[in-house]
Amino acid sequence: MGFSLAFASLTAGACSLVVATDPYSAGCKSVGKKECETAPGVKTCVALDDPFYGCAQDSCTRCFLTGADTVCTPQGTCGVGTCFVNSGNCTEAVPGCETDLTSDVHHCHGCMTDCDAVYRSPLNTVSLKCSNSMCKVNQCQPGFLDCDNITSTGCEQKADDMHCGVTCKACSGATPTCNIASGTCQ
Repeated sequence: MGFSLAFASLTAGACSLVVATDPYSAGCKSVGKKECETAPGVKTCVALDDPFYGCAQDSCTRCFLTGADTVCTPQGTCGVGTCFVNSGNCTEAVPGCETDLTSDVHHCHGCMTDCDAVYRSPLNTVSLKCSNSMCKVNQCQPGFLDCDNITSTGCEQKADDMHCGVTCKACSGATPTCNIASGTCQ
């Protein structure tokens, strides 16, 4: 944060010297401090490593990063301190902890857990999903069901009258036959 000198005027043989300082360090003589408005109309010297006042950046705007508690980096910018629960800093191009680890199929429970890579083509499975931070079967191939709810086994059950619909229930009584296309007992 620098300063500039400006010669103001000559008056009765004397001169005046005006010093224009950086507006954010004006009035703060301590190294590592800048002046910010801490209450309406009240300016105070604050530390350059305080994320509440924007670290060492030129403004006093509070640091905010999606899904994270912020800290000041060694470069004086706002950075991720810790991610909130179920949030991950998975994309370096996006600052903050922008990834929802409870539902992102490519970052499920952790940034390095890609459901599709972990469970390569489970049996009779069209797609996977991340639900409550766990990889699960999302869609089965027509005519197959995921009755055991074990992702690694995929859609292990062929739909029939004993295993019908997403609940894999048996058809009986007035509706003894499974309509495989609709997944309902008829």
